Amino acid sequence: MEPGLASKIDHARLVGWIYAQRGTKALLVTCVGEDEGVNLVHHSIGNQHAGHKRGDWTYEIDNAHQITLRYWLNEFRSIAETVTNSPCVTTPQERSDLQKLILHHVRTLKAQVDRLKS
Repeated sequence: MEPGLASKIDHARLVGWIYAQRGTKALLVTCVGEDEGVNLVHHSIGNQHAGHKRGDWTYEIDNAHQITLRYWLNEFRSIAETVTNSPCVTTPQERSDLQKLILHHVRTLKAQVDRLKS
């Protein structure tokens, strides 16, 4: 193997793993949201000019793999619920635990939204 190729392959594997982790979490977020009657759409971190309107539901996954769920009050303001979780989710038990955690936080955010509406 040529010099440096092994480190490039290792880097590619790491990048693939990172995106797989985000993909797993994104899938869980959207599925839990759907089960709860909420259409959670991916939102880029720090994008404050995304043209959101009242009633939009979004989620973000940051570089530390933490998830933030948002309900938008208007284009610039939202209420948020942060899901603190492990950056590494690889086993069925870890996925199940994360799914339960996301469900808890989706329901918590829904309750906050319901209180605002009443």
